[in-house]
Amino acid sequence: MTDATPREVEGLDWRLYLIIAAVALSIGVVNALSIAHDHARNGGAYVLGAPLFWELTSVGVIAALAPLVAAGVERLRLGWHARRRWMVAALAALIAIGFSAIHIVGMVALRKAGLALSGGAYRFDWAPTELAYEFRKDLVTCVLLVMTFWLALSRRDLVRVRAAQASAADGATTPATDHLWLRDGATSHRIAPCDVVSISSAGNYVEYRLAGGGSHLIRATLAREEPRLKPFGIVRVHRTKMVNLHRVVGVTPRASGDFELRLDNGDTVIGSRRYRAAIGRLADDSAAAMPLTKGQEGPHDGLTVR
Repeated sequence: MTDATPREVEGLDWRLYLIIAAVALSIGVVNALSIAHDHARNGGAYVLGAPLFWELTSVGVIAALAPLVAAGVERLRLGWHARRRWMVAALAALIAIGFSAIHIVGMVALRKAGLALSGGAYRFDWAPTELAYEFRKDLVTCVLLVMTFWLALSRRDLVRVRAAQASAADGATTPATDHLWLRDGATSHRIAPCDVVSISSAGNYVEYRLAGGGSHLIRATLAREEPRLKPFGIVRVHRTKMVNLHRVVGVTPRASGDFELRLDNGDTVIGSRRYRAAIGRLADDSAAAMPLTKGQEGPHDGLTVR
């Protein structure tokens, strides 16, 4: 998974946006045909051009808004999994109101511009009743889009988890690339594995601590991240911690079998005896050097043992 682009790792397939645009276009055309047909059935002339123009200006704005709604759903899911219900409610209201406001303004602007080119004019009644009428329709459309993107993003995450599990089952140990992609909020960051110092879990999130003091909080679990990080020497040392073995500068074994790792950025991480095998030679060397005085240099790799 490390050799994928940010869009492949975190984003949605572009074909989903095409499908949404095609469905919206189809609905718009059917609505225009129905309006023209109803007008003719009531004794008027069968005119398709005007209703088709009204519908297409609305559909065009909806299709353009789809990626923004998808980004909003990403935020909604982050808040939902973090159990920040107040944030979810506030963001859902913001998405619905913002969607309707942009749709109305964009639709009116397109109609005014289109009719101006043909020598006509378009007038929209900005009265509260008219806005409420448009908002009701927009709310239904927005809810359908949110549900579609929510399901698509859930499926994306399931695919990623299964891919990670398959990779772990295959026992892959050779990194395919020399970089990692991390999604921090709405932005994907490319980082070098050697810059990772440690990783901590926080519920459905993990925090990457980087050399230089930077950090990234992404929605994931240590179990999901472990297979792609192990080839880079980043291993699990505790139920809630992973460390980069290349950044360990001190090891302190404990009588209980647990151990303490001192990292090159000054942090200290307590490792569990359950994961002692993960640090391999470091644990063996530190155990062998136990009689040495505190602060004395160990026999391998410039490590300090205590």
